[in-house]
Amino acid sequence: MANEYSAQWFDTFLAPIPLEQTAREINFLARNLFQPNYSTILDVCCGMGRHTRELSKRGYHVTGVDANARALAYAQRVDKLTRYVLGDMRQLDALVATSPQPLPNKGEGARFDAVLILWQSFGNFDDAMNEKIVRDMARVLNPRGRFLLDIYNRAFFETRLGERKIETNGRVIIETKTMRGNRLRVELDYGDALTSSAHIARDVYEWQIFYADEMSALAARCGFREILRCANFDEMILPTLEIPRMQFVFEKA
Repeated sequence: MANEYSAQWFDTFLAPIPLEQTAREINFLARNLFQPNYSTILDVCCGMGRHTRELSKRGYHVTGVDANARALAYAQRVDKLTRYVLGDMRQLDALVATSPQPLPNKGEGARFDAVLILWQSFGNFDDAMNEKIVRDMARVLNPRGRFLLDIYNRAFFETRLGERKIETNGRVIIETKTMRGNRLRVELDYGDALTSSAHIARDVYEWQIFYADEMSALAARCGFREILRCANFDEMILPTLEIPRMQFVFEKA
């Protein structure tokens, strides 16, 4: 399934992210995408531009791609430094091939020094399509380009299925997690307090999720070698059963 993020999801889970968390993530990206080696960046599933605009402020040449028109419109409204493209990650080759973006000091053609997929934006489709997307990442990268990935840790979620209550802004959201094979399904029941033309009462999302070694093996099949795996955007912390997300730095072989 292609996950479509609702206005309710963006307003509930993305908008309130504290600046301190974003700063920690951006510092991690900057440490692993040091300039000038990695100056041109493609941020896939950039959403509202939380990472793209901060990277642009640091002098990177960033292109943000997302399929959600509402999120992209917000990003374009608040960020004039970054180029944003409305598009589907499944057609990444076509998006990049038609891009008029000039890439500084890299010659002609829309190729990048780094590609980002952050906050569990990878794994939306079936296993074959997910692998194709990683192969596409390799094709749009310059030699020795880097692919930075932030995804759910399957080992964490396998032990935390079922229902839980999320309390936010005086409301209670019911989250229900189930797994079938390597796919995690998350249902969010927002209740009807804010249901309107812009806000719905329920969201359902599903992803293929990975153990750390599985993700590294998939990347290797697609032409990457693993440089780093960690958690909490901290190079010194390894993925564990107690941490829900993990980060990888891969290099195009």
